Amino acid sequence: MFWALLFCLWTFSTLVGLNARANAAQGMSVSVDPQHIVVIALAGLFALFTAIMLITHVTLISGNYTTVEHMSMRTMKEKERDMLSQVHPIWAISAKKRTVSEWDREWGKMETEGNLWYLGSVRAHWELVMGTNAWTWFLPVGRGTSDGVTFERNPRFDAKGRWMPRREWPAELQ
Repeated sequence: MFWALLFCLWTFSTLVGLNARANAAQGMSVSVDPQHIVVIALAGLFALFTAIMLITHVTLISGNYTTVEHMSMRTMKEKERDMLSQVHPIWAISAKKRTVSEWDREWGKMETEGNLWYLGSVRAHWELVMGTNAWTWFLPVGRGTSDGVTFERNPRFDAKGRWMPRREWPAELQ
């Protein structure tokens, strides 16, 4: 996607620049080829689309999520907000923060410790998918460190994949 984004941006910028220079050199009497206008519009649209996809993929990789897991995490956060709105009035922002802090002390943060596949850092997640060699991150030749079938699990979860309270975590993680 990175290279597709660069290609779309290059196509968009060169066509806009060349058409602008041609119009500036010969005055406004030069007609712009309709095909150029269509290609400029499509290149801009594809650049926007690939930029959004690139941002989404980087976000998912940095959290070590799949799309489904990311959506379920969002659902859990919505349920948390609903629960907080039932317990505290809308203006009690500090009380809501205290409640979330208590939950985090007991269970850990939902985005990190509450992720079954959390490995401890964004870099560990990135290297799992993209590999350890930074040169191959931008070239389509590298491989990740995972085989794509088996994955290391967050030790804050039990053997059945249930999130454990902090008191049951391994000692080095408490």
